[in-house]
Amino acid sequence: MVETVLHQAAREKEMVELIYLDRKGRLTQRRVRIFKWKEEGVWVYCEERKAFRRLRREGILAAERKGRR
Repeated sequence: MVETVLHQAAREKEMVELIYLDRKGRLTQRRVRIFKWKEEGVWVYCEERKAFRRLRREGILAAERKGRR
């Protein structure tokens, strides 16, 4: 389900709100725009940090599309 939401958001150029578990076990909520989807990770632009990030696919626990901006 999460991967379907992410693929659709990437295709439609929509923002996504994620719940993400980092390698240190910290949960974060992020608003991102997806740029690349690869086996080794998902490349996103994080609105909060105003920076590009690579997220581990297995760390993305939930995703909700937020529409175009």
